[in-house]
Amino acid sequence: MNKNSDFTEEMIRNVEDETSDMIEGMIDEIENETSEAVDEVIEEVENEVPESVEEEMEQVEELVEDIPLPEKTKKHIKAKHLVEKAKKIVDESNKRTESCKLLLEADLKEYEHAKSE
Repeated sequence: MNKNSDFTEEMIRNVEDETSDMIEGMIDEIENETSEAVDEVIEEVENEVPESVEEEMEQVEELVEDIPLPEKTKKHIKAKHLVEKAKKIVDESNKRTESCKLLLEADLKEYEHAKSE
């Protein structure tokens, strides 16, 4: 009886060890796949963002191009002109910030979705 119970216990330990090894291997594989997916998403975002930022910067520059004022323009007129120019820049910056927030939110949702799979 002792030999059978020892043999049975040894078999159970072997199966548990093999199962543990298989589970650890699966976990490592899933972690690697998730890590690769996250890296790919981050790389895509990094590649997209600079291009879109450059394009938006060009658009802002076009919007706020200096309109030449006459030489004898009074200081308060020049100040008003600069204030209007600053307002345009702030408005465009706010729009870009909102756009970036939405993009980040979408990317985080994709990340969470990829992470859960």
